[in-house]
Amino acid sequence: MNKLERKWNTINRCIICFMIVELIMLISYKLYNYAPFGNNSLACMDATIQYLDFFAYLKDVLNGENSIAYTFGKTLGGNNIAVFTYYLSSPLNLLVLFFNECLLPLLPHNNRFFCFICVFLKRNFKPIYYES
Repeated sequence: MNKLERKWNTINRCIICFMIVELIMLISYKLYNYAPFGNNSLACMDATIQYLDFFAYLKDVLNGENSIAYTFGKTLGGNNIAVFTYYLSSPLNLLVLFFNECLLPLLPHNNRFFCFICVFLKRNFKPIYYES
């Protein structure tokens, strides 16, 4: 078996393992009525109060309906840059543009999926550096 075949076998094993885990998670979501199959959410403790509200705020900022620098709603009339940099500055949070506000509880699950894709791509594909 040459090097390319071994690499593809490794890639295929990673994809199969990921798909098995995702299938198990989707089945458990269906059995226990978690979103998107029911009304329950994986957001617990302060996530329902804090993170989902911040995701809704980020969606408003990206749609031009709110300001990133100052808001009265999130920080009781103060500077909001610290909230953005600590909670919302991940590039994966830009996925909030593709969700309605009622579907925001699905966002943490999708962020986990895209984190897996990023790690998978980084491990299996080397960057090309050009000399000038």
